[in-house]
Formats: sequence, structure tokens, C-alpha cells
Amino acid sequence: MNPIILYYNKIKDASSIIASETGAGNVLNLIDYKPHTIWKASSIGIKNITIEWISNNYFSAIGLVNHNIRQVEIINNLNDETLLNRTIDNNDVKLFTFPRTGTTKIKIRLTNNTEIPYCGEIILGEYMEFPQPVDAPYSPYIEEPEIEGEYSRTGVLIGVNYKYAKVSANPRFTLIGRNWIEENYITFWNDHAKLGKPFMFAYDLDNDPIVIYGKMNGRLELPREIRNYVNLEFNIEGLK
Repeated sequence: MNPIILYYNKIKDASSIIASETGAGNVLNLIDYKPHTIWKASSIGIKNITIEWISNNYFSAIGLVNHNIRQVEIINNLNDETLLNRTIDNNDVKLFTFPRTGTTKIKIRLTNNTEIPYCGEIILGEYMEFPQPVDAPYSPYIEEPEIEGEYSRTGVLIGVNYKYAKVSANPRFTLIGRNWIEENYITFWNDHAKLGKPFMFAYDLDNDPIVIYGKMNGRLELPREIRNYVNLEFNIEGLK
């Protein structure tokens, strides 16, 4: 699969968002662009988040950030069709795609049978797929830990405080079609990226599980190498 970006969260347009358990966190924490403010159930097991829209909306992807979910399902509540059913084996940022579907009612089913389920951010919408892979070779991400150390007067290490790890990626595309850029990427840039809103980026969900959730760092540059083609490069900083 070519690289994709998931950015516009259609849950924000919903007329109703209801969780089967609110527990320790408000369900609206799932769509506030703040992964550290979480929705958390009050017991282990299966939890449902039911979402309704006034008019028909289309969906093809879901992303999870800062979570301990071990199974995610998406159900079209108009006809009980299961659109997605995936098991998860770790707490990394996740991005799953499914056949594009239009509906006014979605049920997101989150399961953890060993721990109380929680999630910091859910993005539900339509993904934007690039027309070609990133330039090779590439490094999927760079991870920079932020650490504070305490030393004695003689220079002996007393303790270390690990704060967090910043993840960044720098995808590059050579000779990408200008029409695609103008019809897709520029919309993403103007309506979302340049405003500092976070998004998800995946290199190749079929072969590379790395997904990064973060914000754009830098400016838009589209040097034109030859007619109707441009080179594209951007930097994203956040979590994986």
C-alpha cells in the first residue's frame, strides 16, 4: 500500500457521541487533539462508542493514539455490517483501513479483557493515499529521548528521569504528479497541517507497521523539476 495520511476527524461533526461507560474520562477526550487526556472505562471487557450524524458521511480509516486496546471493531449501525475487526498486540499508534462506507451511525467497539480499556485519541474519517511510495531508502522514524540526569558534585550519576521520547519522520517523494498535489495535498495543508493540527502518517500499512501521529514541522515547498511534476518533502513530529 502506498503511504497514507488520516487527518480530518469526522467524529467532530457528529450530532451524538455516547460511550457505554464514561468511567474516569469524558468521551469527548477522544477527539480533543490531546492524547494525554483519555477516555477510560470503569471495568475490563467490551466497550462501545456509538456515534451518529445528521447526514450521510463516508469513512475508510480509524486511528488510535495512547491506548491499551487489544481489539477494535467498527460496525455500521444502520445494517449491523462489520466494517473492521482487528486484534492489536501493543500500545503503539494504530491506523487501520477498511472499504469506504457511507452511513449516519457507527459503533466503535473497543476491547481489553485483561486491563481496563482506555484511549487518548480516536480519528475516524477518510484517508488520503499518495500516488506513489516514498523515495528509497528511507528511515521510518528518528526517536530522541528527553532525559534529565542528576549528578553529585564529583560527577557521579545519582539518578535519571526519563521524560518522553520525541519521534520525527521526513518522507520524501520525487516527481509526484502536480495535479494530485493541487487536488489533495494542498487541501490537507491549507485546512489542517499549516494550522498545527495533528494527523496520522503511515508508509505502507501492508508491509510496514510504523504509524506516526503528530504535527507538521516546517514549511510547504514544492520545487518543480519538470512540467506537471514536483518534489515533495515534509517533516512530522509526534508519537508512534
